[in-house]
Amino acid sequence: MRFKKFINLFIIIIFILSSCARSGEDYDAVPANAGTSLPDTVSTDNIGDINAEENAGSETNTSGTAIPDTALETKPPETKAPETAAPETMSPETTVAPETRIPVTKAPEVKPAATKAPEIKPPESAPLDEAAVFASPDIAGLPMPSAPGTYVKTAGTSVIDYSNCSEGYVMLKFDGAADKAYVVRVISPGGVYYDYMLGAAGGYRAFPLSEGSGSYTVTLYEPRGGNKYAAMLSAQFSVALKNEFTAFLYPNYYVNYSGASKAAKLAAHLTRGMDGALDKISAIYYYVINNISYDKELAAKLTAASASHVPDLEKLIANKKGICFDYASLMSAMLRSLGIPSKLIFGYTGDVYHAWINIHTAETGWINAMISFDGDKWKLMDPTYASTSKENPSIMKYIGDGTNYAAKYVY
Repeated sequence: MRFKKFINLFIIIIFILSSCARSGEDYDAVPANAGTSLPDTVSTDNIGDINAEENAGSETNTSGTAIPDTALETKPPETKAPETAAPETMSPETTVAPETRIPVTKAPEVKPAATKAPEIKPPESAPLDEAAVFASPDIAGLPMPSAPGTYVKTAGTSVIDYSNCSEGYVMLKFDGAADKAYVVRVISPGGVYYDYMLGAAGGYRAFPLSEGSGSYTVTLYEPRGGNKYAAMLSAQFSVALKNEFTAFLYPNYYVNYSGASKAAKLAAHLTRGMDGALDKISAIYYYVINNISYDKELAAKLTAASASHVPDLEKLIANKKGICFDYASLMSAMLRSLGIPSKLIFGYTGDVYHAWINIHTAETGWINAMISFDGDKWKLMDPTYASTSKENPSIMKYIGDGTNYAAKYVY
C-alpha cells in the first residue's frame, strides 16, 4: 500500500515538471517588442519637419533628430514560472453571510466662484430734464482745435494752417460763393482720399489727420461746373503725432461740438459722479440708443439724391432722430468731451455702407467696434443697430462678430 502511494506521488511530480517545461516554450514564442508601449503624448512642435523628412524617405523623431535605420535594441522579457496555489476548499456545511454595504455619503462639491469681466449694464437714472441741462453753464477746459498761424499755406484769403498737426488735425478757411459746394481733400500717408463737401460760409474748420504719422496733402477745390473742380490751395506737410489718441480727442468737421453744445452738456450731466470710463461709456451708449430713433425718411432722401450728409448734433438732439452717421457722431462727440478717445468709422457691414465707433480706455485699450464683454469678447459698439433692434439678441449677435465689419475711413 505504501509502495503504491509512492508510485502515485512520483507520477504527480513528473507531471508537474513537464507542465512547467511546456509553459516556458509558450512564453518564449511571444515577440520581443510586445511589451513596448507608445508614449502617451506626441509633440507636434516639428510636424512640418517630420513631414518633410517623411517625404524624403527618412523618419524623424518629435525633436527633429533622424532615427537610425537600425532597430531599437530591446531586452528579452524575464521569464518566470507561474505560481500555483492550492485551491481553497470550503466545507459544504459552511454558509456565507450576505454582503452588507454601508451607504457612502458624499460631501457636496464646492466649486470656486467663476470670475467674469465686468459687463456694461444700463445705468439707473432719474428722468432727465434736458431743458435744465442745456441751460447749465458751458463745459470748461475741453480740448479745442486752433489756428495759431505758425505753419500756414495761403492763397488770397484762403488759409491752410497745419501748426498743430502733431495734435492730429489741420485747420482750413476760405472765402467763396455761398451757392457753391467746395471740396477739401485730405490724402493720408497710406494714399486714402478723404473728401469733404462744404460751403463757403464759416471760419476755420478742423479736419482730422486720422491715419497716424507720415506725409499728408490737403487741397481745397473750387467747383467749375458739372463734375469739374479746380485746385485753389494745396499744402503738403509731414506729421509726427504726439500719440495715438490725440486725433480722436478733438472736435472735427464730422464730430462737431464745443463746451456750449448740447452734446457736451448732456455727457457731463449723464456721467456726473462716475469715475470709471466703462460706466461713462454705458451712460452715453444707453442715452443714445434709448433717445434717438432711426430716420428712415432722411435715409431714403439721401440715398435717392446720392447726397452727402454732415451731422448737425444740435438738431439731432432736439429732433431725437437721425441716420447711422448721426448716431456715431453723437456718441463720439459725447465721449470725446469726457476725455475718452473715440474713432468714428465708416465701412461695410456685409454689403451695407455703415458707420460705427471704436473707443479707448486705460483699462481695456482700444475696443474695436465693441461695447460689452460677455465673458469671451466685447460686443460691438454700434449704436444704430442696437437702437433699431432694441437689443434684439440675433442682431446683437451679428453686431458682436467683428468679421462683419470692414473699416474704410476713420475720423
